[in-house]
Amino acid sequence: AAACGVPRPPPPPIVGTDAFRTTSGGHAAAVVKALEMGDHWLADRIYSAVPAPMVGREQGIEIGPMSGASNVRYALKRLGLEPEEGLVRRILSTAKSSDHIMSDEELLRIVVEYLVKRE
Repeated sequence: AAACGVPRPPPPPIVGTDAFRTTSGGHAAAVVKALEMGDHWLADRIYSAVPAPMVGREQGIEIGPMSGASNVRYALKRLGLEPEEGLVRRILSTAKSSDHIMSDEELLRIVVEYLVKRE
């Protein structure tokens, strides 16, 4: 797109990379709460017009500048890590001062730094 001077079209709905993923704290908290209650049906309908499994996808909770603690706790649990409050605050602080969605590599780097400083 940059080389040709033609803007890239937005990701397509339902099947695009942004479908079924959120970094928004409020959205994530609602989806996570439904998932924690074991209600996948509700989790797939809270903010999605089409249920993710209907198109072979699943809900994605990510961490970015607009995220809340629910996003961080969910991501840590997804990686098999304990969401200690100090660690959650550290990750959230980093995310809120960034301008992008945090990758798992960035997240794990913060976890390692936190654990090393704690010891």
